Amino acid sequence: MEHPPMPDVQRDEQGNPRNLHEGARSGERYFLSALSQVVEVIAVCPVLWKSWEGDDVAYVVRLEDGSRKLISGLDEEELRAKISEYRRAIEQTEHLLSQL
Repeated sequence: MEHPPMPDVQRDEQGNPRNLHEGARSGERYFLSALSQVVEVIAVCPVLWKSWEGDDVAYVVRLEDGSRKLISGLDEEELRAKISEYRRAIEQTEHLLSQL
């Protein structure tokens, strides 16, 4: 399949545009097949939960029109709720360790 020119897009061994994947880093450009467009990765973070494969990383990407979009198995509200869970887990772990 012939792909249109996509300057500075990460490519696989065959020269095809690479899809956004877990190893993506800020500043890199990838083809996002779900939106059929090239996106630039703005930020990446782990999502600490047991889930389906690929749901353990969240991205903020810049779309071709300049807008930003969250790419994650969770929506923004669910990710914000995770922050509270992380803080509780840290507090509980610190308490547990203080009992040694």
